[in-house]
Amino acid sequence: MISANQPPAMIEARNVSFLRGGRAVLDGIDFAARPGSFTAIVGPNGAGKSTLLKQLAGEYRPSGGDVLIDGEPLAGLAPRRAAARRAVLPQSSSLSFPFNVREIAALGITVPGFVMTRDDAEDMIDRALDHVDLGDKADRLYDALSGGERQRAQLARVLCQSWAGERFHGPGVLLLDEPTAAQDLAHQLRVLDVARDHAAAGGTTVVVLHDLNLAARYADAMVVIADGRKAAEGPPADVLTLDLLRTVFAVHLPPSTVPPDGRPFVLPQIARRLQS
Repeated sequence: MISANQPPAMIEARNVSFLRGGRAVLDGIDFAARPGSFTAIVGPNGAGKSTLLKQLAGEYRPSGGDVLIDGEPLAGLAPRRAAARRAVLPQSSSLSFPFNVREIAALGITVPGFVMTRDDAEDMIDRALDHVDLGDKADRLYDALSGGERQRAQLARVLCQSWAGERFHGPGVLLLDEPTAAQDLAHQLRVLDVARDHAAAGGTTVVVLHDLNLAARYADAMVVIADGRKAAEGPPADVLTLDLLRTVFAVHLPPSTVPPDGRPFVLPQIARRLQS
């Protein structure tokens, strides 16, 4: 449990549970991510990672426990204030209108209270599109993009929302659900560089990832979810162990390290599946 005398986290879950169809998808999760940190949520398929992120985003109301931002219950925040404090990239986003990439990014600054000049807004949109490597496709229709490009267009929207909120309330929380899933290797690194830069600028970054190597490379902390519970938490070097990989992921896979900082990595080439 999180200590009562601990200072408020930028975003925090206290004993959060979530029931779906009478089944506990999450059960008693404690989670805290603080300003200036990059936290990766990892775990097997169906473990509850995305459900936890949706709880942190306020998309799902916990069946038990509380989610707090800046020490305040997220459920009690007015929508415009919540939008200014946290920006969310879901796994997928549907669109029913023929918007172009620039118009998608611009949606991030339409939150009531985000007042800025037209020039400032245009500069912010340009900067977001450059960050996600879509500056040369600003006028292209969203439906004409590849899956990875669509996800990056949505990330540009999220960045605009986050930056606009930061102008009025300071650095906020960036919540990204599998942002690298549809990306090639270069864009996987680019997307995670953007996420890490947000944390380096004083914001709070929480990312759901399946790639353990990327999680270990970028994250300050890893939170492992298995069967709806928190199986491990801490720096990658402490979390990514032989025992955890066997217990949680059902593989025999000794982690390795390389200089200079000793961050762990795993090689699927030497993995073998454990019999269930």
